[in-house]
Amino acid sequence: MRSFVLIALAAALSAPAAGVATAQTRSRTFDVLPNQAQLFPLSVECESGEEVVGGGFSSASRELRVISSYPSSPTSWTVVVWNPSKTLAPLQVNVRCLRGADGHTSSQTVAGQPPSAQAQCPSGTVVTGGGYRSSWAPRTGGAVVTGSYPTAGNGWAVEAARLPGDAGGAPGTQKIEVFAVCLGGKASSSTLGAAVTQVEAGTPSCIAVPNFAQQCTFPRTASQKVTCAAGEVFSSSGYQVTSGTLPNYAVLTAGGEIFEVSGASRDNSAIAMRLTPVCLTWLAAPVPAPASLQWALPAGAAVLLLLLLAVFLVRSRSNRNKKPPGSTGLEVTVKSQRSAFRLDQLREVS
Repeated sequence: MRSFVLIALAAALSAPAAGVATAQTRSRTFDVLPNQAQLFPLSVECESGEEVVGGGFSSASRELRVISSYPSSPTSWTVVVWNPSKTLAPLQVNVRCLRGADGHTSSQTVAGQPPSAQAQCPSGTVVTGGGYRSSWAPRTGGAVVTGSYPTAGNGWAVEAARLPGDAGGAPGTQKIEVFAVCLGGKASSSTLGAAVTQVEAGTPSCIAVPNFAQQCTFPRTASQKVTCAAGEVFSSSGYQVTSGTLPNYAVLTAGGEIFEVSGASRDNSAIAMRLTPVCLTWLAAPVPAPASLQWALPAGAAVLLLLLLAVFLVRSRSNRNKKPPGSTGLEVTVKSQRSAFRLDQLREVS
């Protein structure tokens, strides 16, 4: 009995809290073919039993142009890219997958026009991530996304700018569709860990043009890491330009804990960006404490403590009603001898 109680107590104390989930990044690297007119949709899937909470991309090539980055199903993330160069260019597509949550994810979508669009998560859910899908195409024009980030109102927003020369594009080609990934259940979402980064301007590269002023371009770079606090689950991250103008297609890595920018601009004016991680937590339901206690105990330990007390009382009562071995039938016998002396019968012995 003692062994059973000890084993049960250890199991209760080591069991994980109910409702706590984990998230894992699934990635796949693609070699994007060079093509002057074709868009390439590239997707990566979560594993069985997992659901999408966020996603993004990472590129080592400034030649690639990311057109769309969005949740294409409850278990997959898709990035649409265009490679106008003449060489293969690698692109890593990432999806953030959640396992063990007490609720399911869903996507809310809203279509809009530049400069911005926003999708809201419904009541009873929290935003975990988001993305965008643009109708832009190489020959018909469109818009370039400059920001994709969580909003204070439990939603996701996208900012975009029309590209020069797109005014003659087909009607509707500037449409931007924004996605918000929403999680039900007992999770709570926090976006309090925002960081600000400056897109630095490097040494300019200038060329002389006959009969015109010298033309210069400034390389612009930035790299920043964002994380969640201990005990929180990182699900996604967003970025937003707060001052200045970001160069077109300058975002190389987005959606994860690392954000990177590499581009070029015609001037060195300041560019500031806000990077926001989305962090999830699960609060366990409170366990009522016994009336005689003034502090809270974990539910499993409290139950087993009562069980130990009951076992102790039962065994104590049993011991009181039971005579100890060897004490029954104990007898003590005292033997004695009596002698009598008569004085008239004494005689002298010589």
